[in-house]
Amino acid sequence: MMLLRPSWMLILFATFFVLNTPILGRSEPPKPTTRAPAQELATSTQIAEPNPTWGSQDNPLFVRTISSPKTEAEIAQIEEEKNEKLSLDRRMVWFTGGLAFVAVLQLVVLGIQSRILHQQSQYNRMSERNQRIIERAYVKMSQWPPGLNFNESDQSYFVRFRIENCGHTPARITTRCINVQCINNDQSLPLQPDYSAGVIDTVEAFLLPNEHVGNTLSALFPGEQAKQMVRAGKSRMVIFGYVDYIDQFGQRHRAGYGREYSVILDERDRYTTEDFLRRSNLAFIQEPNYNYDRERQLGEGDDWG
Repeated sequence: MMLLRPSWMLILFATFFVLNTPILGRSEPPKPTTRAPAQELATSTQIAEPNPTWGSQDNPLFVRTISSPKTEAEIAQIEEEKNEKLSLDRRMVWFTGGLAFVAVLQLVVLGIQSRILHQQSQYNRMSERNQRIIERAYVKMSQWPPGLNFNESDQSYFVRFRIENCGHTPARITTRCINVQCINNDQSLPLQPDYSAGVIDTVEAFLLPNEHVGNTLSALFPGEQAKQMVRAGKSRMVIFGYVDYIDQFGQRHRAGYGREYSVILDERDRYTTEDFLRRSNLAFIQEPNYNYDRERQLGEGDDWG
C-alpha cells in the first residue's frame, strides 16, 4: 500500500472541502414566526424612538414669537386705519343702497313708461280704426224716381237702381242682388232676409266719392190680378237685396237694400208737378235687418278670388 505524503493529503482534503461546500452551506428557509396581535401593534407603533435632542435650544419643538409692546404712534396708526376702513365700508353701504334705490326707481319709471306706451298703442289703433271708419267708402243702393214703374200694356214692371259711393275714399263694386216678393198685407217678412231666390249680377265698377252707377231690374207680375192687387194696396210688394263692395283699405262690405211699394206715395194730389216727377213710391221696409252696412265675414260674397 502506497503511503500518501502530507502535501498530497492536504490537497485532497482541500479539494473535497471545495466540492462539498454548496451542499454543506445550504440552509433551510427560516420558518415564519407568529406574533400575538398586541406584539404586532406594539411593533407597528414603535416607528422611531424620540430624539433626545428635541425640545432643546438647537432643535425646539415649536417656536413662539413674543411681540414687543406697540408704541403710541403704532396704536394711533392702527386706529386710524380701522377708522378709515369703517368709513370706507360705510360709504360703500350708502353707495350700494343708492344704487338699489336708483334701480327700483328705474323699474318704477319703466313700468310707468310701459303702461303709457301700451295706452298710446291702444289709442293709436283706436284712432286709426276711427279714421278708417270716417274716411272709408260708404256705398248705398237706391232707386231713380219714381221707383217702381208699371207697364200699362202688360204685367211687366221695372226699377232703375242707383249704386252710389257716399264716402270719402274710392270703392270697388263687385256684386248686386235683387229679390222681389208679393205677400199679403198681414204677412211679415222673415227676421233675416232670404237672398237665395234673388237675381245676382256681377257689377265691376270703380267709384270715386260721389260717383254712381246705374242698373235696371225688369220683371213680370205673376198675373194681371197680382198687379192690380199691388196697385190697389191689397197686397205687399217688397224689393230687397244688397250690393257688395271693397273699400280703399281692402275691407269687404255689404250694404243692404229693402223697399216696399206704397200706394199713398203714388197719389197725384199730394205733390206739385215737379215734386210728383221727383217722387219715389218705394218706402223703406219696416222690418229690421234689411237696410244696413256691415263688414262681410270671411268667404261671404263672390269676390274673394
